[in-house]
Amino acid sequence: MANFSFDELLAKREQRKTDKLAVTQLHVPDSDKTLTVKKLTDSKLLDLLGRIADAQGDLTQILQATDEALYHACDQLQDPKLREALELSDPLDVVPALFDVAERNALGHELAVFLGIWNEEQKDDNTEHPVKN
Repeated sequence: MANFSFDELLAKREQRKTDKLAVTQLHVPDSDKTLTVKKLTDSKLLDLLGRIADAQGDLTQILQATDEALYHACDQLQDPKLREALELSDPLDVVPALFDVAERNALGHELAVFLGIWNEEQKDDNTEHPVKN
């Protein structure tokens, strides 16, 4: 393996700045619609990952962290008029008001792949190699 050159390190920094501005479309299951999402800030991402780790398998807590990630990544879901139309006082209630558990789980998975905290190979490895007793 070779070390980074000075210019490569500078280019890496510029690429990181560009990557922070990336957006993608998440497909909403059982529809022909998408949600536009952006990258989360490092601090928000670390906070959510910490909450998921602390949940220790508690699916309710994991889904709540997923809902929050979806909310913060999607400007459409943050629209105050939407929250008002849904008659919600807590902004974080928007995601569960609009999507069922299966949809939220699927959207959360797509978001995790986009954010780089989950890759499709992990999913494939789990499905191709079942746990052996």
